[in-house]
Amino acid sequence: MIHVLIDSCIYRADRKRNKPAFRAVVRLAQLGSLQLHIPAFVKGEVLTQQQRDIRDQLNKLTGAADTILRTTGETNLTKSAEEVKKIINAVQGQADDSLATELQTWITDAKAIEHPIQADHGTRVAAAYFAGIPPFRAAKHRDDIPDAFIWETALDLVQQYGALTVISSDGRLRLVAEEHQDMQAFKSLEEFIESDDFQDAVDEATPTIFANNIARIIALLPKAQDYLIEQLGNDIVNELAGKTVRHDAIPDDNNEGLILMVGAPENVGFTFGDADHYGDGEIGIPFTATVDCELNYAIYKADYYSLDEEKMKSISIEERNDHYFDADQDYTISIAGYITIMIDSSDLESDELLDDDLYNLIIRADTSTEVTERGVLVSGW
Repeated sequence: MIHVLIDSCIYRADRKRNKPAFRAVVRLAQLGSLQLHIPAFVKGEVLTQQQRDIRDQLNKLTGAADTILRTTGETNLTKSAEEVKKIINAVQGQADDSLATELQTWITDAKAIEHPIQADHGTRVAAAYFAGIPPFRAAKHRDDIPDAFIWETALDLVQQYGALTVISSDGRLRLVAEEHQDMQAFKSLEEFIESDDFQDAVDEATPTIFANNIARIIALLPKAQDYLIEQLGNDIVNELAGKTVRHDAIPDDNNEGLILMVGAPENVGFTFGDADHYGDGEIGIPFTATVDCELNYAIYKADYYSLDEEKMKSISIEERNDHYFDADQDYTISIAGYITIMIDSSDLESDELLDDDLYNLIIRADTSTEVTERGVLVSGW
């Protein structure tokens, strides 16, 4: 049994908890090979931030409807705006409870154990807070208080079970877990899934015939590279459009741009040797690629006019306000992530499948793509 504590930052990176990596963890938990533990502070942080973000979006919708009502008296538009406001008002009254129910249902489905704050946690956290001992980076560093309560739960779990896996993209919490002799720490669910412990647990839970067919499919993946590149091209638009990238070369005040248009992936490379079985016929394959994208950003007018002529030609501008242009410019983005193929498990239960049969399952499989890293590529930087 693998005992796992997932930090709130991991949950926030996949709000619906339905990407392949989360599905893999839950699948193993449902099979009884993994026990997921949820500290009270993790649950509270995940839920309250989601509730706040949803409230913000609902308020924006209400604000947009109010703007329409202030802007025009046209009958159809004003009627629609009033209907939107009624719907939003109804939703706002139940949003917090609905989100809490959704999270609780997921916790139940994942067979996770919730851990309330224990009576002695406050005393232990206070002592660490004033002494500046881990996970506090310094004495009286208030920003580390949530991590400190999570850490106390982690220590309790180690004492109870002898070992614990901590998954956190928060460098501080991950660092103290790495330094504990009875803990393993990973920065992402994908990294955890690649670990020997996780893969061994998947193998133990997978029938022999099924496992043999999965191994044969992984061996055949290089032959399906063209298909995978095509699927990557289909998936990548939704993964990148609307995301933000940062680089000093982007002449925005914050050196960031919003991805508007997404080209076809180029220079695609798959690490087939690191492909992993996520369970139930899902196989994750690491990839890297470059993508030409159009970025949108605001550029201060004086900064624009100070650019050299060649640079100015590469930027399309429109008026944004008295001080800024709205700018569009092409950049090459480097990306890394995982493409997942999803094969119906019932198709893998026969020991009479030929390689051609398995190859056909690959090229008929549904796919999903997750980009875990993205960055601007600029020559000379």
